[in-house]
Amino acid sequence: MLPYLTSHSEIWAIDLLGFGFTEPVPLIPVNPQSIRQHLLGILQAWITQPVILIGASLGGAVAIDFTLHYPDWVKSLILIDSVGFSGSFPIGQFLPSSLLELGADWLRFRKQTALKAAATLPLLNSTLIDALRCSLLHQEMPGWKEAIISFSQTGGYADLSDRMGQIQHPTLILWGRSDDILGTQDAARFQAVN
Repeated sequence: MLPYLTSHSEIWAIDLLGFGFTEPVPLIPVNPQSIRQHLLGILQAWITQPVILIGASLGGAVAIDFTLHYPDWVKSLILIDSVGFSGSFPIGQFLPSSLLELGADWLRFRKQTALKAAATLPLLNSTLIDALRCSLLHQEMPGWKEAIISFSQTGGYADLSDRMGQIQHPTLILWGRSDDILGTQDAARFQAVN
């Protein structure tokens, strides 16, 4: 996304605590509160001013949650195929770790299988193959599986849909027509709130 944002004078791409490329800290649980505090700490220490916050998928839920808790740090929001109305996992807090581990394995297997299939079909556009590779990068990082399990055990961002109307910031909603993870029905729900 960075090449499309070059018209802005300063852009920060911040790792999502537990889901990015930064080595996880085992003593810090991956939950909405720790993710929110991590983002606040970066803004306070390094950026020092309100930002246009962009979030895709789970990052969208992070952006919404952060805006609800720290509205003075956000100028506006850009949400891309965002978790918020769906995609949360409240039942995760009641499931055993072994089942959550299987779920994490399934997420990774699904993308790896798609990549292998795409790479064997000579007619496919190489851009699709690169996109699939990029979508797997964070899942290859040490600690990713433990982070997704830790996050799932908290129930995630299950409470956002009831609070979406509290956001007063200008918000741009972007949604792909072929989103096969969250689907497309929530695009209209986001549009209706904003």
